[in-house]
Amino acid sequence: MKKTAAYFLLFSVFSCVTPNYVTNITSYQKVQHLNKKTVTVVGLDRVFIHNYEKTFHKNYQNDTDFANAIARQFAGSLEGSSTFYEAKYDFSDDWNHVNTMASKKSYLKVQELLKECTTDYVIILDEFELKKMLNSNTTYSGGDINNGQMTTTTEMIHLSAKVKMFDVKTHDPIIDFDVYGEDQVFLFSYSSSLMDAKDKMVAHALEFLANHKK
Repeated sequence: MKKTAAYFLLFSVFSCVTPNYVTNITSYQKVQHLNKKTVTVVGLDRVFIHNYEKTFHKNYQNDTDFANAIARQFAGSLEGSSTFYEAKYDFSDDWNHVNTMASKKSYLKVQELLKECTTDYVIILDEFELKKMLNSNTTYSGGDINNGQMTTTTEMIHLSAKVKMFDVKTHDPIIDFDVYGEDQVFLFSYSSSLMDAKDKMVAHALEFLANHKK
């Protein structure tokens, strides 16, 4: 009986682990009173699609359309949740110079964008990655680890992004992190799962920023 209980306890521990949706966190300085600050959200058009190309293009015209849609949604969530006093989005293609700042032209362009920005902070969403994940779950009937083993595999749509936040006045970085959202595909509901994964990714980033304190 004790052996059976031990197997159930071990299975419960490993099957109930909460995923860490925010990773690779680099915090440069303290952030305080964000609910009194303003922010501009930018979505860059670097989108890496490893799976679900057909689903992606069914819902978005191109990479820019996708990045802009997430920037708009994230800005609305940041303001709607009162994480920031005001949040807006900027669809200017010039923000893509952030990725080539080693060149003088790109560096000067980014500095110009920051000088023209009217908010306290800028949040940049970049390197979106869309791929398929397969999750396996093993259960044992009656608690017997040697008999009655059954493994099921579920297909998950996984969407991730890199998030970078800058202080507009000083041009200094505030925080960097990676975030992802995922959703299980039921009965070939690829479009619905993609939207749910996107919504969850935005929600996880929002929750992290709302609760983050260095």
